[in-house]
Amino acid sequence: MAEAALERLREAIILGELTPGTPLRLEDLAHSLGMSISPIREAVRQLEALGLAEHVPHHGAKVMGLDVEELRELFSIRLALETMAVRRAAELFE
Repeated sequence: MAEAALERLREAIILGELTPGTPLRLEDLAHSLGMSISPIREAVRQLEALGLAEHVPHHGAKVMGLDVEELRELFSIRLALETMAVRRAAELFE
C-alpha cells in the first residue's frame, strides 16, 4: 500500500498537482487516496528521502520546490542506485 501511495503522490508532485509549499496532511491525503494513514505516513517519509518533500518541525511535511534540472539529477541518481541494488541482489541469488 505504501508503494502505491508513494507512486501516486510522487506523480502528483511531478505533474504539479501538488505544488511547492503544499502541506502534506496525512488525514487529507489518506481520505483523497482512499487509504489508511499508515501507508500515507510511510509514503511521505519516502518522499522526504527522495527530496520531494521536506519535514517542517511542529508542522508536518510539505512539498519541496524543485526545478526540472534538480528533478532530472535526483531521478538519475535514484536510477543508478536502484540498478546497483538489483545487480547486487541478482549476484546474491546466483
